[in-house]
Amino acid sequence: MWICWPIRVELLIGVKNPERWAIINEQMAALEQAPLLDQTWERAARLGHQLARKGQSVPLQTS
Repeated sequence: MWICWPIRVELLIGVKNPERWAIINEQMAALEQAPLLDQTWERAARLGHQLARKGQSVPLQTS
């Protein structure tokens, strides 16, 4: 299973207490980290732009 930092941050922001935060952070640290290069973000921006031109959108965040 893979995870990337934007998702990891989003999940950790919602944790209610420091003890649980540490546990969840440690568990996610054990997962394979998906590399997000500049090219990945540029492609996301380009695809998002193309969708917006068609009146569609995909949110970047889950909350």
